[in-house]
Parts: sequence; C-alpha cells; structure tokens
Amino acid sequence: MICKRAHLGGLVRCLRFGSFQSKVGCLVNSAKSWYTSQASSSSQQEPESPDYSEDGYADVDWDNLGFGLVPTDYMYMMKCSKDDDKFEQGQVCRFRNIELNPAAGVLNYGQGLFEGTKTYRKEDGRLLLFRPDRNALRMKLGAERMCMPCPSVDQFVDALKQTALANERWVPPPGKGSLYMRPLLIGTGAILGLAPAPEYTFFVYGSPVGNYFKGGLAPLNLYVEEEFSRTSSGGTGGVKAISNYAPVLKALGRAKSRGFSDVLYLDSANKKYLEEASACNIFLVKGNVISTPATNGTILAGVTRRSMIEIAHDLGYQVEERDIAIDELIDADEVFCTGTAVVVAPVGSITYQDRRIEFRTGAGCSWFTSMASSSSQQVPESPVYSEEGYADVDWDDLGFGLVPTGYMYMMKCSKDDEKFEQGQVIPYGNIELSPAAGVLNYGQASLCNGLFEGTKAYRKEDGRLLLFRPDQNALRMKLGAERMCMPCPSVDQFVEALKQTALANKRWIPPPGKGSLYMRPLLLGTGAVLGIAPAPEYTFLVYGSPVGNYFKGCSAPLNLYVEEEFSRSSRGGTGGVKAISNYGQVLNALGRARSRGFSDVLYLDSANKKYLEEASGCNIFLVKGNVISTPATNGTILAGVTRRSIIEIARDLGYQVEERDIAVDELIEADEAFCTGTAVVVSPVGSITYQDKRIEFRTGDGCVCRGLCSNLVGIQRGLIEDKKGWTIEIDS
Repeated sequence: MICKRAHLGGLVRCLRFGSFQSKVGCLVNSAKSWYTSQASSSSQQEPESPDYSEDGYADVDWDNLGFGLVPTDYMYMMKCSKDDDKFEQGQVCRFRNIELNPAAGVLNYGQGLFEGTKTYRKEDGRLLLFRPDRNALRMKLGAERMCMPCPSVDQFVDALKQTALANERWVPPPGKGSLYMRPLLIGTGAILGLAPAPEYTFFVYGSPVGNYFKGGLAPLNLYVEEEFSRTSSGGTGGVKAISNYAPVLKALGRAKSRGFSDVLYLDSANKKYLEEASACNIFLVKGNVISTPATNGTILAGVTRRSMIEIAHDLGYQVEERDIAIDELIDADEVFCTGTAVVVAPVGSITYQDRRIEFRTGAGCSWFTSMASSSSQQVPESPVYSEEGYADVDWDDLGFGLVPTGYMYMMKCSKDDEKFEQGQVIPYGNIELSPAAGVLNYGQASLCNGLFEGTKAYRKEDGRLLLFRPDQNALRMKLGAERMCMPCPSVDQFVEALKQTALANKRWIPPPGKGSLYMRPLLLGTGAVLGIAPAPEYTFLVYGSPVGNYFKGCSAPLNLYVEEEFSRSSRGGTGGVKAISNYGQVLNALGRARSRGFSDVLYLDSANKKYLEEASGCNIFLVKGNVISTPATNGTILAGVTRRSIIEIARDLGYQVEERDIAVDELIEADEAFCTGTAVVVSPVGSITYQDKRIEFRTGDGCVCRGLCSNLVGIQRGLIEDKKGWTIEIDS
C-alpha cells in the first residue's frame, strides 16, 4: 500500500507539472504565426496583436505568489445574441474594464457561469493546458441549465490557447505556479422582466497564481457547516453558476475568523451527508478504498476530481462515488480535497459539532504532492430636472420591458470602511467593471454577490410623485447584504437615492392610471477579486423604467404550473433575501412552462416537494371562506413588501390571515388563489396545474383578490387616504 501511495503522489506531481500530458494535457503552440492566423478574421476593432516576448518574464515575485488577482496584459472576448445562439469570431484585446448596461441580465438575475483552468510552463519552456475540453463541456451543461447560449468546445479551447499565448510572460517559471485562467459567460444584454438576456459575452482573463490557501501545503482544517446550505436538489449546485458562490461567503468568513481553512457543507435536506467545500470536492480514504460524494445534481463535477478518480483506478484503488454520511469521517484514515485552484490538498482535521476529527497526513499518503480605484472617476454634473411634459412613450401600450430613462443614481463603498460615499445622479449609460469583478465571478451583487430590489414611483392626479414603502425595501436589502457579506447603504441613503432617481426621470413617470416608474436598486460587488472572498469595492445603483402590467395577459387570471424537478431555494440558502443568484436558476423551468402556455411556475420546498413556496417572482396566497393563507417566510421564501402590505390590509378588513406551511394538496380545497409582488401587484390565479391535473379557482368581480387589490392600488396612487404612513411624497 505504501508503494501505491508513493506512485499516486508521483502522478499527482505529473498532473501539476505536465509530464502526464499524453493522457490529459493540451500543448499550446507558442509560435506567433499560430496566434495571428486564428485571430485575424475577427471583425471587431481591437488593439493590434500583442508582441509575444520570447524571453523574460513579467515583473512578478514568483517565489511569493498567492491566489490574488495579478492583472495580465490581455484578455479574450466574443459575443452572441440570443436569437442565433452562435458566438461570433472572438479576439484577444487589452485587459481592461468592460462596459455593462445597468439592466444587464448578469447584474439583475445572476445569469452567468464561470470556469477555472490553468496553463503550466514545462521545463523546455512550452506551455500546457490541462483538460480544457472538460471545462468546455461543463460550461455547456451549465449554459443549458441557465438558458444561455455557449461557445463550442473548439471555440472555448481556442480562446484559452490565445489567452495563454498573449500572456505568455505571465506564465510562471516551471514549478513556481501557473497562469490561472477564468472563462466567464455572462448575460450582458439589457432585460427588465424575468427572462433570458438578449445578448451574451464570453471572456477569458488570467492571473499568475501560487497556492490557493495561505498556509501553502499545510494540511487544511475544515469546519462542517450546519446552518447554511450551499445548494439543494433541483438547484444549480451541479453547474458552475456564479450564483453558487456568494451565498457561501458568510459561512466561509465566519469559519476563517475562527481559524479554519474552509467550510464543508452537508446536504440541505437532511444535514446528514457530505457534499463539498466552498470551492473544492472532498475525498475520504479507508484502506484501499477511496470514496467521494456522488455528483447527483447538488455537487460540482470537478475536472480535478474526475482526473484523480481515473488515476486512482489506474493504480488499483477501489473508488466509490456514493452518499457519504457525516459519521463516516470518524473511521477515515485520510481526507483530501481537489479542485483547479487547490489542486490536491490534504485535510488534517475536520470539526463537526465542536468535535475535532484528525486525519493522517504527510509523505506516503494518497494525496501527497511535491508540492483600479474607480471612485476617482469624473462624475457628470447633476442633471437639470424637467418640470413639464412627458417622454415620448406610448403610455397606452406599456408592458414590462426595459425603456431606458435619462438618468440613474450611483454611489460607491470600499470594503475597508463599509460606508457609502455621497452618491450622485448621472446620465443613464453603461457602467465599467473589471472582468474580475465580484458580481461577475461569484455573483456578489445584492442580486448574485449582488442584491437587487424593486419598487415603484407613481404620479398622483395632481402631478405629485409618490413612493410606496421604500424603507421596507431598504431594510430588506440590509438583511440581504448581511447574508451576502456586503456593506449596504443606510435606510436614509437608500430612500434618498430613490427620490433623486424618480425626480431626475420625472418625465418617464406615466400619467395617473397608466402605469408607474419601476425602479431597480442594485448592490454589486464591483471590486476585482480572484479567490472566493468578498469584493474589495461595492457599487449601489438605481435605474428606472416606465412599466405597465408584468404579465402579457394584462388583467387576465394567471395559470400556474407546479414545478417538481427544479427547486428555487433550500433551507440555509439565500431564498429569503433578494439575491440575484436566486433568479438565473429559475429561467429553465420558467421557459419550459411558458412554452406550454403557462404564465409562471409555482415552486415546492426542496426537501420534501410537498409544501408551496412561491412563484418565480411573486408570493402566493390561497383563500378559503374568510381565511387567507400564505406560506410562512422561513428562510426559503422572500418576505415581499406587497405580501406584507396585503396581509395588513386583509386583517384590517376582517379576514383571518395565516402564515404557515401549506401542503400542495390544499390547492384542491381553495376558493381563490392570487399572487403578490412589486411587479405583479396583486394578480388573480385562474388555475394551477399539478401532476397534469388542472385545478381552477374563482376569479372576477366580488372576489377577495379584487377587493384587496383595489385597496392597495388606491393607497399607492394616492386615491385612498394613507392612514398607515406607507407612502412618501417626493418634493420636487
């Protein structure tokens, strides 16, 4: 057994340094003519082809490389529209910030995927990629899950080759590290309603790196997380969606503050079975048997994981991919983690329920290896507010699509002081982001590490403007920011930003009764970061769009479809906050339902598939006699501002309101059903289809839904006296 372990260690060394290339490697041709022949056909206007340095390296301390972002010279970019689903010819360009519309799909609904792979330098100076086709295939699977077009395998691999060649001087000397490359696929087209983006961009950028963990080759000490979950059955844990990573930052930060290297997650349903760490797969060794959790949809199928399984099989180990109970840690001889960033890292101990379990490490073990401040940008002068007239919009034909207005609001904050500077209204336009921005790579936006909110400005009959309960949106964003490890504007800053945005865009606020100005506050991690960590800088944006009805059927009752395959959230996840990471993952189920004629999808709990949760973008209510019931906000369901308002109105009107678990079987007994949300307001549900059975509900005049909606809309538009202090009048 000892000789087997040593042999495995030797192959892991080959895995890192290139001599195993005949089985899993890809040699990069370093001739300059190769690069130019590949890139010359692009129609994009880009900088001239880079001059490749045949000698010498970039000015980097190769002996002290960590896993932080070291910007290189070049990156790769290509685009695709949703209509044709084919990416145009891409090209290498200078590494720089990118421009994004504030309404871009990735910023608002977390529609993004990333990969991680490395380029190594051999002793003879040639460059090697490791199994890039596997990353390409994994991105294709993820793109299908997230309703995105994807580069072909050949396009993906060619992009990596070109990026590596262009940045050849940044590839560390042999044995000093590697050039970590980050392929990114994001929805860059602007979209307001919950739908796939109309345009997509594929990037590749790189950074020279050393060891992922600060301790270098020291064994890891992991902490088993029981409060938070990484993903759930039916979610996106099995693909490399950016939305999977920001939700782990809170648990990861908490563990690191206590001296642990990383967090080990359990399954969300039973909190009984091992899944993976924040950014790597886990393996247990007992005698000649190596076990790792099966990739059943909640665990990422790591390229390094698959490679280690194949190597272990070749060496005669028995490898099992199966459910592994947490209790099995006690009997394991060794534990190790695998991943592109961590490679193969030994685990010295795992702490579970305050009990520290230690494992064998050292030579002879199976795992053994030899191992731009944007705050200074010039901000345009404050706009001149137009007091008269309306924008050129057909107010009688408003839907829920993006209609760009004149202005937006922006303010910034660094992670160090966690206080937002004074914000300012600026002309509406694209924003610049580093390709390594937290929101693009780890979904860190108050939507993905990103968050967003949605609220509306209304025009009263006398022309004055009203906001509806903006303080509640501000408080909800603060809760979300805490969960996602982000600083957040104060309530006063949040509300003031909405006021200024509404005033600046006054002529885009529809006439009374014709609609509203939907406003989208966005909190994004815009600072550049490579490893899984909170971004060093954050940006708060507010933009707006005049809107009418959310659903195309206008006031027609909705017909919902109960989704049983995919899940929206899980206990310990981020379903209870308005993270952008919650929305990109629903697009597959939503698109499938709409193609069958349904208005929206109604999700069940991820653990039992038995209890109602919410629709893609709104809460659900059932009515039976004088009792109105809605699922309790237990951490997986968003506490909607409209939901809370309807509950209070209903109680004032004498209804008994219950917030509780609602079994899907209760649909059969309900008299009415309706949905609530900022976008949908209060919408009646005409039918819900569950397991091919269509259940119909009462709608029309005299229904509870109609009366509740009239009361709410009356307050929002200033037609009914606001006795609750919910509305705020904007002084012009």
